[in-house]
Amino acid sequence: MGTFALGDMPRLAPLLADSRGEARFTLYFGRDADQRAVIRGEVVAELPLVCQRCLGAFGLSVDGRVMLAVVAGPDEANALPEQYEALLAEEATVRLRDIVEEELL
Repeated sequence: MGTFALGDMPRLAPLLADSRGEARFTLYFGRDADQRAVIRGEVVAELPLVCQRCLGAFGLSVDGRVMLAVVAGPDEANALPEQYEALLAEEATVRLRDIVEEELL
């Protein structure tokens, strides 16, 4: 459980009308019945966006469910059951901010 400032997310912040605010997250790490490394949880934020039609600011509420399986490559990702999205672990560690930012994008 934690928070990240929207302005601290380098891929998301430039897309926002205002980078103030935060994203709240709850993530659980474990293994599923097939011993896959999995991450489950939720990401919640109010994203200040600009309407592309009228150019006015509006808030988009995001309440996303996270269901990731950590994989080493594309073959593993293609073999995942439908309920999982693949998280390609190119290094030994995974950054929480990257998981939260990807869900918001």
